[in-house]
Amino acid sequence: MPKKMHEIKIEKHWGGKTYNVNLISWQGDEGVSFGRAFDVSKEEAEKEAKHQATLYNAKIIREE
Repeated sequence: MPKKMHEIKIEKHWGGKTYNVNLISWQGDEGVSFGRAFDVSKEEAEKEAKHQATLYNAKIIREE
């Protein structure tokens, strides 16, 4: 059974001024996204991403 890997993605909210944070859980080449923060400030997004990255031993990907 392949090992699961995780990524934390920070991306701009569709409104353009705030951010969303998602946990991406990968197993092989298939990934599932789980929302962790929605429509938050950049500072709050960074804080939540760091927290989730610690919990899941995941790298943070920032999309600007």
